[in-house]
Amino acid sequence: MTAQSGTAMQPSRSSVPVKQVETENVFDQIEQMYDSIARRAFEIFETNGRWFGRDLDDWLKAEAELLHPLHLEISEEDNNLNVRAEVPGFSPSELEINVEPRRLTISGKH
Repeated sequence: MTAQSGTAMQPSRSSVPVKQVETENVFDQIEQMYDSIARRAFEIFETNGRWFGRDLDDWLKAEAELLHPLHLEISEEDNNLNVRAEVPGFSPSELEINVEPRRLTISGKH
């Protein structure tokens, strides 16, 4: 048998800092988005004369209205990465842009 040391390994202090996001906040945001889509889908349902059997179509239309995909143009010059995003209805001051090692996030609220 071999003897084992009683010391535990210490985490490296030279690690890259990690931005922690509160899980409650993330779940609240998901729940709010779900509620918004459900309300809009019901509005579409009522507008179309309350015809049953089109639930999925109404839901997908509501999602398309509320979750807008961005049109991006990405180019690289020397050591720079240029990103141009088409964000209709928003001014630059209304947008929040976050850059992480493997992620670019553009978000905004009206």
